[in-house]
Amino acid sequence: MTDEHAPSPDTIPSAAGPTEQGPSAAGAAETAPKLLTPAAQRALAEAAARRAEIDQRTAGRPKEVRG
Repeated sequence: MTDEHAPSPDTIPSAAGPTEQGPSAAGAAETAPKLLTPAAQRALAEAAARRAEIDQRTAGRPKEVRG
């Protein structure tokens, strides 16, 4: 008894199939400029400033031993 609704082996996507990208696709993504809205640019600048402040504060702390 066979199942008429079972997918054939050529219709089952492989694990490496559609997610694989060639070198040309990866290179194009790196060179394409990403346009951000002014609000997004401000948010990134604020996050970078907060991260720098946190890094500066943690640099002054003593190193953790067995922590």
